[in-house]
Amino acid sequence: AIDDYLAGPGGYPLVVHGPSGCGKTALLTEAARRIAAVGGEPILRIVGATSASTDVRSLLAGLCAELRAHQAIEGEPPTDYDELLAEFRNLLAATLEHTAPCVLLIDGLDQLSDAHHGRDLQWLPSDGWHPQVRIIVSCLSDRSEEDPASAPFRALGRRPLHAQAFLELGALSAEDAKQLLERWLTIAGRTLSEQQWRYVGEKIAHDETCRQPLYLKLAFEELRHWTQTVAPEQTDAPMQLGDDTPTLVRNLVARLSNPVRHGKLLTTRLLSYLCCARHGLTEQEILGVLRADEEYFDKFRAGAFHDLPTEGEQPKLPVAVWARLRHDLEPYLSQRSSGGVSVLAFFHRQVAEVLEARLLPSAAIRSERHRTLADY
Repeated sequence: AIDDYLAGPGGYPLVVHGPSGCGKTALLTEAARRIAAVGGEPILRIVGATSASTDVRSLLAGLCAELRAHQAIEGEPPTDYDELLAEFRNLLAATLEHTAPCVLLIDGLDQLSDAHHGRDLQWLPSDGWHPQVRIIVSCLSDRSEEDPASAPFRALGRRPLHAQAFLELGALSAEDAKQLLERWLTIAGRTLSEQQWRYVGEKIAHDETCRQPLYLKLAFEELRHWTQTVAPEQTDAPMQLGDDTPTLVRNLVARLSNPVRHGKLLTTRLLSYLCCARHGLTEQEILGVLRADEEYFDKFRAGAFHDLPTEGEQPKLPVAVWARLRHDLEPYLSQRSSGGVSVLAFFHRQVAEVLEARLLPSAAIRSERHRTLADY
């Protein structure tokens, strides 16, 4: 569908949409790679990848800077929002000397902030750009009207766009889903018993939710911990896949909270602080805020077998505590830039949303975690 759009007359945006976790970011990233591989000049923006990317003003400034470079225009784009918006539209309409189309790929419109009506897409023209320009965007399309994340898809739906302008991503086929799990398990050096594969195969065959890419990714992280000695059909077996992504995330919390792994207090406190952090936390900040959490640190000191390292005269948390937990959390975290430093945050928005609902169920608990962060 993207190939057809790029080869067609253009003049309208291509809207890739679907539920959270259906693979929109992966598709646009792969599209940008393939366009560049055949000599195209893609400009890819993933909203939410950095702390500044959710602001439409920063997004437009970055797009204008690249469009200027594409057209060999010297100078910097303006800083005033209205001037920036006018320049963006002028650059899209300008004559291009290159024969290859200029392709803009903007992923995650639903993650834009409300500043300058970012989610209402007043900044994104429906037409009026040069025939050599193509614009591909993605957004969620499964949210209720009360959810602010639904605004971009609703705004695009109100535009006079024909049906071929909308590309909906559905679930994978059962065959592709199983093949993907097999490939990941092979890479990880793991395998399942015939009985376990039958259980997994029936689950992904009978439920479309279990064939969404995000679900499969989280399911794989569970499957790689299975042993072949216990059948998943046993009611007392710890090996059960959930029926949806939220259940898999909750299973992760339960697994990490096991006393033989990291314990409930460390696991839930760390994850809740990552949920509360506006753009993520550095590793130093993670250790610092856990040290500042009096309930957790007092319990840790009471069970410590060795003298703790000190900073000045104050005991501090050993790095090993976080290092062990980070190893298990690695598949669920991503590094991103915030304020010029590298921070850790959850790799997918839906994972963060489920953890917030699970670990911050009340305003009082949320306020307490925010206060600890603020005090630190």
